[in-house]
Amino acid sequence: MSNNIETLEPWQQLTQIVDNWVNPKPKSYGSLFIEDAEDGSGDGILTFPPEMVEELGWKEGDTLNLQASDNGTIIITKV
Repeated sequence: MSNNIETLEPWQQLTQIVDNWVNPKPKSYGSLFIEDAEDGSGDGILTFPPEMVEELGWKEGDTLNLQASDNGTIIITKV
C-alpha cells in the first residue's frame, strides 16, 4: 500500500490505519481489513471476525461509532 496517504481512496486510508493500529494489537481475531464498496463512492466495507462480534456482544443491526483519537488509534464503540 502507498506511503502517501493523501493519494489513497478513503477506504484505503482507513485500511492503512487499521493495519497500523488494530491488527498489531496483542489480542488477535485475525486480520481486519477494509474492502472497496465498488460503487464508485470511495467508501469501504469493514468486516469483523465472527468471534470478535460474539465476544463483544454485537448483533446484526447494531450501530457502531468509529472515532479517531488524537494519537491516531481508532475507537469502535456500540451506540
